Amino acid sequence: MRTDELYKKNQKLEQAMMELQHTQQELIESEKMASLGSLVAGVAHEINTPLGVALTALTYNQESLAAIEHKLENKSLRQQDLDNAINEQNQGYALILRNLDRAQSLISNFKQVAVDQSSEQARNIFMKSYLKEVFDSLVPLTKGKQIEIDIEGEDFELHTYPGAIYQVITNLLNNSMIHGFEGVESGNIKVSLHQDGEFWYLSYDENGKGMSAEMLKTVFDPFVTTKRNQGGCGLGMHIVYNLITQLLKGEIKCSSTLGEGITIKLKLPIELL
Repeated sequence: MRTDELYKKNQKLEQAMMELQHTQQELIESEKMASLGSLVAGVAHEINTPLGVALTALTYNQESLAAIEHKLENKSLRQQDLDNAINEQNQGYALILRNLDRAQSLISNFKQVAVDQSSEQARNIFMKSYLKEVFDSLVPLTKGKQIEIDIEGEDFELHTYPGAIYQVITNLLNNSMIHGFEGVESGNIKVSLHQDGEFWYLSYDENGKGMSAEMLKTVFDPFVTTKRNQGGCGLGMHIVYNLITQLLKGEIKCSSTLGEGITIKLKLPIELL
């Protein structure tokens, strides 16, 4: 009877564990989709700015051209008027081109990182260039703050999972904005890259508020958050840890001192296993 009772309890525990793992996976997928959703909204807002400037410049150019046509019809057009109009038109079209290029760049970056985020396909990327694209697409996360982002190191080529890289950077930057730079108007983030024969390394340093030694011990644990009452579920750094150690077969270390920012170091194999 005891054996039978223990067996039944063991079965219930196994069932509970499976349900917990399933729930955790659903929460992870939910956070990934929430990240993509906020990115879509942010990119839409970012694209509106250069398109609005381009539209304003185009409207002004049309008005300037109409004024010249009016003077031409009235035979009151002077050489100076024509010179001024040509200069204004050139400036206007240069402004239009710059802003349309900006919009095109935003759309292109977003398309690529959106595809990468929803895919676990490996492909070749130049790491420094790709990180620049990712940070450019994540500008909406830094809205309202003056955050200077520097990417240092060589631009080496790797065959890796860009979707995982994107998710890691998204969560690191999001954590910096929510925790590190909370209540702070400006800050600095430095990303350093280098490689040797077998491994490549990424260091993420920011000069935010840092974290306590107690919090540092559990930084990669699931469901650990100081923002639970504000909608946080504490899975961001857990996702980062899993992507680095499971999918990319690498190592991740975090160091921090309260009031002095945070440093996260990644060590990853160049060859995918």
